[in-house]
Amino acid sequence: MFLLAFVTSYAQKGNLYFFTIIQEDEGIGSEQDGGNMNNLVKEIAGSIHYQLTAISIPSTEFTRIRLMQEIRKYTYNSKDVIWVYYSGHGRNYDTWPETDESELPISAVDSLLKHQNAHLTLAMYDCCTSEMPQILAKNKEYTTCSFNFYGELFVKTAANIKIASASSQQYAYGSHLSGGNFTNCFIDALRMGAVWENILSNAKMTTNNMAKEQKHIQNPQYNIVSK
Repeated sequence: MFLLAFVTSYAQKGNLYFFTIIQEDEGIGSEQDGGNMNNLVKEIAGSIHYQLTAISIPSTEFTRIRLMQEIRKYTYNSKDVIWVYYSGHGRNYDTWPETDESELPISAVDSLLKHQNAHLTLAMYDCCTSEMPQILAKNKEYTTCSFNFYGELFVKTAANIKIASASSQQYAYGSHLSGGNFTNCFIDALRMGAVWENILSNAKMTTNNMAKEQKHIQNPQYNIVSK
């Protein structure tokens, strides 16, 4: 196992640190999620003129200690954004999800991020919040967008945000072709953005409607704590 990292430079105003943990399983489309999210954060960093540092941690090594070690490699300031994104299998842990392999709850990640000197932190899991994972094939196309609102979301908003793709005892659905339904809905909602509450509410509603079309239940959950 090894760590991948790359840095994209822009006229620096702040830094966007993006930590990705992608569980290798062709059946659930996690690799597609990783690619889609990496493209999104490059787009965001370029729009708001932030320096992007993207770090990939193997899912088998995604423990609280390992994440803490990686996060502490960097010095953060009050303009910075830290975003931790996991896509893979998960299960229920106190109504929020935890990872399947390393048993790391999203609440532990959120708590760790809150102690960093950053302007905005996001802990985001696209995984089941149930006992056993299931898969639902569902393709989704992206929409176009304008980028002038990214500054409002990532530069002007100071908050700790926790996001999970399903509620307690629910599955997260997706496709090996297009990735997780919630990740796709989140990207679409973000690109139509306004404020975080509206974005996450719209992503939740769209994900829920997609599940209902297939006679399933998937209710994403989120928590926004303003600084």
